[in-house]
Amino acid sequence: MMRTERDVWPPRPLAQRVTTLLGLLLTLTACGAGGPATAPIDAPDAAGSTSAPASAGIADQAEQRAVILRREAEAIEPDVTKTLKQVAEQVGAEFVKLEFRLKTVRSAARKIRKHKLEDPELHVDSAKLDDMLRYTMRLEDEPPGHYVEAGREVLRAVEAQGHRVERLKNYWPRDDNYSGVNCVLRAPGGMKWELQFHTAASLAAAVTTRAWYEEMRRVDTPLARKRELFDEMTRVWNEVEVPKSALSPKAIHERAQILERPRP
Repeated sequence: MMRTERDVWPPRPLAQRVTTLLGLLLTLTACGAGGPATAPIDAPDAAGSTSAPASAGIADQAEQRAVILRREAEAIEPDVTKTLKQVAEQVGAEFVKLEFRLKTVRSAARKIRKHKLEDPELHVDSAKLDDMLRYTMRLEDEPPGHYVEAGREVLRAVEAQGHRVERLKNYWPRDDNYSGVNCVLRAPGGMKWELQFHTAASLAAAVTTRAWYEEMRRVDTPLARKRELFDEMTRVWNEVEVPKSALSPKAIHERAQILERPRP
């Protein structure tokens, strides 16, 4: 017959009894008596492999995935940078913050976690980012029309190396809160990367409006305040000269989309 705490004689000091009970509780928990096990976050993929165990947590999974994406970006970066430098010299373009062309693991992991929160069905171990490798090029519209012609030439050069333009968003229309060209390309091996075209004036406006943009995009910012911020940004961006022919359909590339950002 199992003896209980009451069967022990003489009675144990209170502190010793509490210690014994805590030890028993920990033992039961370790054996699975503490409740149902946590289900894996991701189901096995089509090949039958499973994601990282749930105990690793979303943060650990996101960091592991970010490390893999960083390595993939590092593998294609030398060739992409070489091609862009060559064509930049030909068209008179300048790189902006080229030293930050590779996204950090920490920043990538944070973005993956954000995507997971927005889409609970997302498999973290197969998450993709378009900007693990990203470039910004400054193209001045001097003489008028040079911005569009130079951008077109840059894209032709990378396409000649086997890269494909997946999306090109042209944000040059007036009366919104951002201007420039944002392009997503796919490398021959399948990895996507980002290329932006700006002028000196649009880069300066981006710096001026950055804090307003961050405040406006927050989910807890009241709608009235978002509209105030949008109007303030619009005032700044409307002072930026639109490059000649930038709003002509498919002027920079056949896949270009001319987009306007609506007021909140």
